[in-house]
Parts: sequence; C-alpha cells; structure tokens
Amino acid sequence: DFGDGAQNTLESPSRVFNLPADHTIPYTVTCTVTNQYGCSRIIPIDVYIPEECFFGDIVANPTNAIVCKNETVELTYVPDNDNCTANNSYVWMNGSDAVVGAPNSSQLTVSTTGFYWVKVISEDGCEYASPTQIKPVFNTLPNVKLFGESTFCEGEEVKLQVSTSAANIRWFINGNLYSQFNDQLQAVLSTVLSAGNYVVLVEVTSTDGCINSASQTISIEEAIHGIDMDVSIQCTPSYEVTITANPQPANPAITYNWSNGETTQSIVVTDGGPYKVTATLGGCSFSEVVDVPKNPEDYIWIFPTGCYTDCSTNLNYLIGPTLPLVEWSWNLDGQSDQSGGGSFATPYTLIKDSAYTFTLTTGECALESAPLDYSTTRCDKCKIETATVKEVTVNNTPYCSFTYTLAIYSNTTTPYQATIIDDMGNVLIIPSSFTLVGGPNYIQFTVIPQNPFTGGTTHWTIQGSVPGEFGYEDCFYDFEVRIPTCDGFSTKIGNMNEDKTANLVVETQEIKIYPNPAKDNVTINYTLNTSTATLEIYDLAGRSISQKVLSSSTGEEQ
Repeated sequence: DFGDGAQNTLESPSRVFNLPADHTIPYTVTCTVTNQYGCSRIIPIDVYIPEECFFGDIVANPTNAIVCKNETVELTYVPDNDNCTANNSYVWMNGSDAVVGAPNSSQLTVSTTGFYWVKVISEDGCEYASPTQIKPVFNTLPNVKLFGESTFCEGEEVKLQVSTSAANIRWFINGNLYSQFNDQLQAVLSTVLSAGNYVVLVEVTSTDGCINSASQTISIEEAIHGIDMDVSIQCTPSYEVTITANPQPANPAITYNWSNGETTQSIVVTDGGPYKVTATLGGCSFSEVVDVPKNPEDYIWIFPTGCYTDCSTNLNYLIGPTLPLVEWSWNLDGQSDQSGGGSFATPYTLIKDSAYTFTLTTGECALESAPLDYSTTRCDKCKIETATVKEVTVNNTPYCSFTYTLAIYSNTTTPYQATIIDDMGNVLIIPSSFTLVGGPNYIQFTVIPQNPFTGGTTHWTIQGSVPGEFGYEDCFYDFEVRIPTCDGFSTKIGNMNEDKTANLVVETQEIKIYPNPAKDNVTINYTLNTSTATLEIYDLAGRSISQKVLSSSTGEEQ
C-alpha cells in the first residue's frame, strides 16, 4: 500500500509518485506479508517526495553547435527559476551513456559528435533531465598539401605548389603574409628570398569558414656565381702548369672536381688542353673550363733534324704544326728569316745549303728545334731508282683504309732499312719502316686517311741510309700518290627532289678528344645527332680494342 490509494502484490514493486508531498509530511508506505497459515506482518516505511525544483535547459556555444574539425563546442546548463539548494550534481550524457571523464559541472566541452544532454541531481537525490539534446557538428577541414623541393640554390627558380579544394589561399613565409600570392595555387619565390632557411606555410579556408594549413621548411643555399682561373706556367726545366680555381664568393666549404680526377683547389698538369672544374657548395655547383696552352714539345717533333742531302732539282720546303701559334719563326743560321704570330706557320722553302731551325711559342713558353743540316752538294746517285703504285684496294674496316702495293726498285746490292712518310700528313702509312733489297721490291702498306683529308693527291717520301765511302749516306725518293675516296665515309648531304635540284641538309656532329697526344688516358667529348650510337676504338691494324654503347646524344667518356 503506497499511501496514495495505489497497491501492488509484487515482491519488489516500483512506484512513481506524480504529486509531491509536503517535504515534512511523507507518504506512508506499508507492506503486508501473509504466510500460508494466514499469519500476517505489516512493515511500514515513510517516503518523502520533494517538489520539482529544476526548470532549466542546456545551450551551446556557438549557438548552432557547428564548428570545424579540431575545434570544440561548449555545452552549458542554464537554470530557469530553479529553486533547489546549491551544490547540485551534474551527470552529462551522450545518448543513453554517461560521458566518460565529464566534470561534475554545469559546463561540458566536447570535440566529437553525439547527442548530449545533462542530468541535474538535487542534494536530496531528485534527478532532472534537460529537455533538449544537442548534436554538435564538426565540419571537415579543407584538404591542403604542399609540393616542391626543399633545397634550392640561390638564383635558381624557387617554386612551390599547393593542392587544395579551397578557393581562399594565403601564403606565409616565416609568419609574414605575402599577399601577392593570395588565392594562387603556385608561388614562385625566387625574387623574394635570398640565401637562408625559411618556413613556408599555406593557409586555406573553405566556404563554411574552416581553416587548414600545410607547411614546409626550405633551404636556399648560397650559390657560386663564377670561377676565376689562375694559370701559372713554368717552362723550364720541364713544362708544368699550375691551375687554381677561385670561386666567387670564396668559401672554405667548397669542394672541387677536375676533369682529370683531381679534387683540390689547385692542380699541377704537365700538358695543355681543356681542363674543367666543378665547384660545389652544399648542393649547388658551378663549372668552368680553362684551355691551357700546349707544351711546345708536343709540336716540335714535326721539324726534321740531322743531316739531309737532296740531289734533286726540286725545291724542298718545311711545314709547321697544323695549329695557330702565338709566335713562330723559321731560322736560318741562327737568325730569324721568316716569322709571324697568331697564325699557322707558313711553309718555308729551303733556299740554300745551310742550318735551319724552327722556333714556336704555344703560350708563355718558346722552344727552338734542333738544327737541320741541309745540303744539295756532294750528292751520290740515289739508291732508289723508282717507286710506283701497282695496286690499290679498299679494306673492309669500320674506318676508311686502303691496301697499297708499291713496286720499289733499289739499285744497291746491300739491303738497308728505309722509312716512308706522307710529307703533308694526309695519311698514315703502316708499316712506316721496311727493308729494301737490291732490285725490285713489292711491299704492301695499309694507308689510313687522316681527318680532314678525304681523298686527293699527296706526296710520299722514302728515306734510307746506305753504307758509302765515308760512312752512311742518306737516300731520298719523293713521289706523288693519288688517294681515292672511301664510299660510305664521305659526307652525305641531302637528297634529290623531283626536279633533280640538290636539297642540302647539313647535320652537325662533333667529337673532341683530349689530351692530344695522349699518354695513358684520353677523354672523348661528343655531340651527336642521334641518341643511339656506339663508340668503337681500333688499333692501327684494324683490331677492335674497345666498344661501348652510348646512352645519350651528348656526353663524355674516358
């Protein structure tokens, strides 16, 4: 009996009292328990039902409870003429579950979505459920991502790009806004940044006002703007060149890499030619090439020395190296007879019996040849009667070469060693020395035209020394030889159109080989008109000694 007219026969009933009682006058609830024998026991209890005292509700800040991801919504219970005593208890709920870790406070800060409400409990245990449930909305942030290198060299293009779905874009460098890049997906920072480290941040805003950002640290390294080459040449006792690279600006952290493999700032070389150095500071490099004058000894070999006797009536002449010289001089009896500078040495006619020398200067060093003793008197009859070409065949080699069969008639009975050379340097003759016996000699030679000679008339000289009355005597035989053109090796230009008019197309290809002459190593620098080519090196006998497939149309091999 619940004291308000309601009754129940359950062992554990529950009862909701709809009307509060005077807090001083309780409801008297009695429980009558009767056994099977009809014996009863009445158990009374007083129940106090206080009056309702909470009338408030919860509100959100912001009021619409809509924020961006990573932001929060603050929920607050606001009383409405509540008349309960202080020290109320608050239980914040998300749906049917209590919020874990929620404070016993009239405020709750949330960062995840849900259905939030609050239980307010008075000090005498009465619970009040807020009539409103608030569902916060956390809008997704706009996507943003930065793309670009993190390290740049001073002076090169510094370009960053942003990928985002937002239309409102702002660029910041070290916290400062660069408004000239507003709403741009790309920022070229080359003109606004000098060497140093920077933090680049891009802030994007979506249409619902949510802000997201991405940042990247970039480093702009100080660049080398140029390299001055200091070249010091020592002529004696041996040719020696000291090359020093002086980068601008100077920095002790710079590393060096020379084309000859050296890694120091200064190198010492014993021959001329192009030398390339690459100076690197951090990740930035700068290259420079210096052309060092050649050692004069590289070219003085062309001048003949010793005694030379010519009994013919033809005029003989001397030729110099095939390159422009700083200074050159043909000397007669120790005095300059013909000279020039900045040009090729003019061929020099031997005008009388005398001693001749040649002086050349390739850079700072001058060198005079050993003398040539030239004589046209006291000549015995030449020991070679005739030398004629009997047969010429084209060799099946990857380069242009021929086999020449010469008939050489010697009128001496004593065998002797002879040499054969091309006076103009137009072809290479192999072998260059051979033995002549008395009478006819049939000798085969391999003849290789030398660039840029592609065929035509040249002059050969056979020279030998035979024993005579006063020791060995020189014997010379000079004759003219016709060199044909190798099919397939001549320059091919253009095609013929329907009107048979030549349509010329010049294709430029270039190969540089240095040093020349080479001793141990040689560098081949090439520029071709095709990206697929094979580099092959042959010896003078036509045997392949090296082969490599090139991977690009330009490059350098050693």
